[in-house]
Amino acid sequence: MVEQLRPGMEIEVIKRHPDGSSLIRYPGTVLEIDLAGDWFAIEAHWTTKRIDAHGLIFKIGDSLVEIFSATAWFNVFHLFAPDGSTRGWYANMTRPTELAVVNGMATVTWPDLYLDLIAPVGEAPKICDEDELVESGLQTQDPVLYDKIVSTMLEMT
Repeated sequence: MVEQLRPGMEIEVIKRHPDGSSLIRYPGTVLEIDLAGDWFAIEAHWTTKRIDAHGLIFKIGDSLVEIFSATAWFNVFHLFAPDGSTRGWYANMTRPTELAVVNGMATVTWPDLYLDLIAPVGEAPKICDEDELVESGLQTQDPVLYDKIVSTMLEMT
């Protein structure tokens, strides 16, 4: 499916809650499609309020390079200030990204699966939102998915 993307192509990103319901939609632009394997990168812009995600500060006007895969259980976002300096990066645990291109319109969809690995510039990466994973009850409701989320995080750290 990645072969249907072209640099400069507009793309809509749909981030979902773990239950599949829509959390946020935003536009982006395809940057690269020739990354290793099935990875591709898009650029998006932060347009909502200032957010502090465990020390990684998002401000209006920031840009993100978001890297997705149709087979990996995580994605990675690099955050940049308007002057181009890096603010840091974070990785989301997620199911493999769904990519669709219909009539030249591209959409990437991914569910946020609780755990994040966050690294503000100058700091070591830290695992975040472990409490959300515990509170989800996933360990007993879907132990296979729970184990996949935890093992993916362990592979990344």
